Amino acid sequence: MIRAVLWDIDGTLLESEPMHWEAVMVVANRLGAELGPDDHFGFLGLSMPAVHAKIAARTPLAVDVAGFVDAVTDHYVAHVDRVAPRAGALETIDRLAGRGVLQACVSNAGARVVVANLRRLGRPALAFGLSRDDVPRGKPHPDPYLAAAARFGVDPADCLVVEDSPVGAAAGVAAGMRVIAWPEWAELTFEGVVARVERIEDLDWDAALGG
Repeated sequence: MIRAVLWDIDGTLLESEPMHWEAVMVVANRLGAELGPDDHFGFLGLSMPAVHAKIAARTPLAVDVAGFVDAVTDHYVAHVDRVAPRAGALETIDRLAGRGVLQACVSNAGARVVVANLRRLGRPALAFGLSRDDVPRGKPHPDPYLAAAARFGVDPADCLVVEDSPVGAAAGVAAGMRVIAWPEWAELTFEGVVARVERIEDLDWDAALGG
């Protein structure tokens, strides 16, 4: 029986990936690294330190990880009001809250982004948001999801993860949790998930929750 649903945020609850990528492109291009919209898939789901490392491997950057992350975060937070929830996301959170299901967010983003995103979502049913800053290793390692389960005092096997990226899904699978893939792009492939849906409203929640 599933006791807690752990949501990824970016690209899952919020259509924020375009804004995140805009922020990365603006900062990277300012620093001399040429990035465009077509590069997005190669970075999907990665933590910001991993994004910095991947860009720096192609083009040396004049700022360290902390400076890069701060600049990207500044751009994103300043424009978060332009980010919309994904269709069905808020309604599903409310529906699960009515069933008494514990819910929280587990993100590969930094704390400032998570705080801004939770404010944008405006859902008290989301008990907390766990950021990349809260764990030693980010997704695809299981650390973020294991930390969220521990915070709830729930066994990982009693948690259901909802993710839009293969990187995030891999973290949930590695944590021993059931994982639902809800991608924005049909081209993405996932391993180890129990279901994949195009619309969150299409998920059989009775089956997914085991009751």
